[in-house]
Amino acid sequence: MYSWSVAHYATVSAIASGGTSLFYVPIVLLFSRVLKVSDVSMAATGVCFSVGQLITCGLAYTEWLYYLQYIIGIPSFVGHVGIRTHLSKILEQDEVGKVFSFLASCEAILPIVGEVIFTKIFQWSLDFFPGLVYLTAAGICLCSVTLLVYCARITSHSYSPLEKENDSVCKDQAAANCSIVA
Repeated sequence: MYSWSVAHYATVSAIASGGTSLFYVPIVLLFSRVLKVSDVSMAATGVCFSVGQLITCGLAYTEWLYYLQYIIGIPSFVGHVGIRTHLSKILEQDEVGKVFSFLASCEAILPIVGEVIFTKIFQWSLDFFPGLVYLTAAGICLCSVTLLVYCARITSHSYSPLEKENDSVCKDQAAANCSIVA
């Protein structure tokens, strides 16, 4: 579509990946310390940026839109951060390892399955709309946003505070009257 060589595409992808990684720590600090966004809200925000990136890439008929999709996708990694942080807060201590190992297994298997499915979609739509595969992925991500909103509603303040949170609450109250209700 853009008549790029393999070397040019590899260069653009490498610069985008390297540039994105420079923003990881500042964006997480912005969301968690400055904006004080909840874990589920952070996850939903990250997935929304992924949806924006996928839609832009699916509709990128000019080069500048292709570059723009990388910029839009910079904060998308906070989706993973928010989900994992939220899970670590709502799961029992002995269940965390099991759930995270299951997630790691899914993260290893799903790209293989997804590649087969998305390759078929791309081959089918190549002649009339090559960006359909990205819009399909955006639709799947929108399902994730819906699930995250549902999780936010059912788990709102249902996890036990961490020890650090307990200590800060205790310091604010009189030592004799300090009690945490889970």
